[in-house]
Amino acid sequence: MPARIINIQKNHEDILFFLFPNYSLGKWNDRCIFSEDIKTQERLNQVRYLFKDSVIISRVLYDEMWDVEKISEEVLKFCRVHFGCRKRNLKLDEDTLVEEAVEFIGNGGQLTESVDEGFQDLFEAFGTRNFPYRFFTFTEKFPVQVLTRAMLTFLTKVATSATPFHARYGRMFGARMRENLPKALDFYLSADKDPYGIYFVRFCQILLEK
Repeated sequence: MPARIINIQKNHEDILFFLFPNYSLGKWNDRCIFSEDIKTQERLNQVRYLFKDSVIISRVLYDEMWDVEKISEEVLKFCRVHFGCRKRNLKLDEDTLVEEAVEFIGNGGQLTESVDEGFQDLFEAFGTRNFPYRFFTFTEKFPVQVLTRAMLTFLTKVATSATPFHARYGRMFGARMRENLPKALDFYLSADKDPYGIYFVRFCQILLEK
């Protein structure tokens, strides 16, 4: 398929790595995500077919405006394809769009209140050898779905340095997480079901691979 040439706010770009988990960052022949401010109609026509099945971010000339409404539609479409989500409408908040979208995807196409309290020990184990043990210990008290949602909220805040606490983890792991995200998502989405959280723990480990 021709490349999708979109205009999207800078602070919303991270959602692309979740919506297109098999795409690589940088200019490749196909399945890639990169930025280029396209300034002529000739170049616009050229890149559509030069980079097949790709996403190109351009804020000059483009085909699609990815505003809040459009991103909400794309997130909902993703969840319908991967999780069989039957929700007809989704409205994300502009200020917390990425966090809400990641939580919605991680919760299998359901939008619920954020879980961020009572899991401090689990968050602090992220990036250590104790993380799998700590995660499975928590499953004795909380459903796997709740733990997964809490961790996805935590990881999103790490990626965006939402607070000084999360920024500390961002400085340690942010670059690796961004680099490994496509591979980690590809692995996690390959699982039909994950009732015990085994695939999700492995997802977190792949995020930090060197």
